[in-house]
Amino acid sequence: MIQKDTTTRIAVISGLVLVLALTRIIPHLPNFTPIIAVCLFGGSMFRNRLLAFAVPIAVMLLSDLIIGFHNNMIAVYGAFILVIFAGYLIRNKINITTVISTSIISSLTFFLVTNFSTWLGDPRYTQNLAGLFTDYTESLPFLRNQVLGDLFYSGAIFGLFALATKKFPILMVRK
Repeated sequence: MIQKDTTTRIAVISGLVLVLALTRIIPHLPNFTPIIAVCLFGGSMFRNRLLAFAVPIAVMLLSDLIIGFHNNMIAVYGAFILVIFAGYLIRNKINITTVISTSIISSLTFFLVTNFSTWLGDPRYTQNLAGLFTDYTESLPFLRNQVLGDLFYSGAIFGLFALATKKFPILMVRK
């Protein structure tokens, strides 16, 4: 059985999640943000299910308080929850393959969920398959940046944490 997270581990993971989420407020390419990495990392690193969901959502809310909210927030946070759940599912098998594949799947999930919501609520799009197709097609340039950003930030946060666990074994989960 896996031992509960230590206070040090919780603090380090929370700190990494917070710092990464706050990078949303610095200038960046459209959709080249850490949001998927924050949710994926938080979901996979916290052994406590409540922390796995609460910490990433809380820090994303904090960064959204700075950036501002928009009409599509329910879909955005719904997608966050799906990504956190995906991270939680891979928590016992984290390696380069699972991080890359889950990051890409999470990018696509976020894209599909949030753009579907946009299609539902935006009068620019007809409420039929042609309108949905138009919405997704117009959003494709943002998907490219999103996938690249998600891979970059996921690699950075998972990689930094892996290096940190080698230097500071207290951060490792005890089995």
